[in-house]
Amino acid sequence: SLLRGFSAPVKIEMETSDSDLAFLMAYDTDDFNRWEASQRLMTRVLLTVYEDIRSGKDPQALPEEFIDAIKQVLTATAKDTQLQAYMLLLPDEITLSGNLELIDPTALHKARVHVKQTIANKLEAEFRAKYGSLSTGAEYELTAEEVGRRRMRNLCLSYLVSSEADDSKSIAASHFKSANSMTDKLAALGELVNLSGSEERESALEVFFKDANGDALVINKWFALQAMASAEDTLEKVKALSNHESFTLKNPNRARSLFGVFGGNMHIFHREDGKGYEFLADAIIKLDTLNPQIAARLLGPFGLWKRYDENRQSMMKLQLQRILDKQGLSPDTFEVASRYANA
Repeated sequence: SLLRGFSAPVKIEMETSDSDLAFLMAYDTDDFNRWEASQRLMTRVLLTVYEDIRSGKDPQALPEEFIDAIKQVLTATAKDTQLQAYMLLLPDEITLSGNLELIDPTALHKARVHVKQTIANKLEAEFRAKYGSLSTGAEYELTAEEVGRRRMRNLCLSYLVSSEADDSKSIAASHFKSANSMTDKLAALGELVNLSGSEERESALEVFFKDANGDALVINKWFALQAMASAEDTLEKVKALSNHESFTLKNPNRARSLFGVFGGNMHIFHREDGKGYEFLADAIIKLDTLNPQIAARLLGPFGLWKRYDENRQSMMKLQLQRILDKQGLSPDTFEVASRYANA
């Protein structure tokens, strides 16, 4: 691979085949370049599936060399399990959207779900074996080896939940109950919040909130995980959370943990019915009276309206205008909203 051993970020444009990237991902001896190859290949595969879905086609089968490269990384005995986990982590939707001129958030979400589920199904046995080997039951230690073990085990959990195997919910619930670190507990809850209407989700959320015992940072995490969930009832859940006894607009971090995180949830914020835009605009209007600086920052997701389809563009501009029409709007919020609306 090129640029081996470089300590500074360098971008270079070159044609590299899927086969070459798969080979580098599986066997390159430069750790950073292995990770870089994995991200480039994953992005390429994800965007190919995205274009199929956006065009109304059934997604193509994932390349065998891609699956084989992931299997090679997954089953290897790695010296650095943190790096191993990062290599198997699919780019998120916001990162992927940076490669697109016009974003279809629905198709992008479906593409990522499809690719992750396909990998999980094809390599379910390998993910189960790796998860089992990492489930040592060891006491919590803050060492590089243990941090890597936890990260890799949590990644395997995520893929196992994506496989939708019959026992995937119970695995996640057990992971949550047996967690002896906040890392493991948050990882399990992050998977469970995506399971609409499940008893496992509601039970874990209740336990996590109770165990937080009023700790502000932990409760912020509780709000944030639910705001970032991909479940179809997320908007309704977030609306309910905005009326929760522990939520207040007077606390900037609490407001960001719910409304700020929700604005970054592409799949839900950009719902085709525009309800996500309306909800965030309502929150900004309310917050503007109490904390104009935070209200102005929450406008960020509206600033990209030109990169979406005409229907979403018009709905986002409508909410920007609603905000601008508010009597007594603060100079902070007015400046940002007017700049976005007139972009």
